[in-house]
Amino acid sequence: AGLTMWEGCLASGGADDRSVRTWSIAEGWRCTSTRLGHTHAVTSVSCGGRSTTGQRLLISGSTDRTARVWELTHAEPNSARTLRHLSYVLSV
Repeated sequence: AGLTMWEGCLASGGADDRSVRTWSIAEGWRCTSTRLGHTHAVTSVSCGGRSTTGQRLLISGSTDRTARVWELTHAEPNSARTLRHLSYVLSV
């Protein structure tokens, strides 16, 4: 699904196991969160700017026909806004 970078300090990527992971580059690529919610492979991830409250946003797309918008610093890592599509989401 590729890898997206956040301000040179965080990296996020998706995988066939339906997860979206974020790593801290400053901490030697330590995995800081694993986000679950997609029901099929994650095909794309992208930095989504910031929310109205200043939180970093991450967007993921999947062959489950959804895109999900995640707040990177949200206390509940598996909480996301789900955007439904009629076909696979191959790019976000």
